[in-house]
Amino acid sequence: MGIARSTYYRWKKKFNPRNLQSLGDRSRRPKKVRKPQWT
Repeated sequence: MGIARSTYYRWKKKFNPRNLQSLGDRSRRPKKVRKPQWT
């Protein structure tokens, strides 16, 4: 293969055979961002 082993395992973990779009790029932004609490 012409890719790094870590890349292969990352893709393998993301792959969903029922959804071919699962290998597409996703946002790297966290889903939840803490808002600072002012006390």
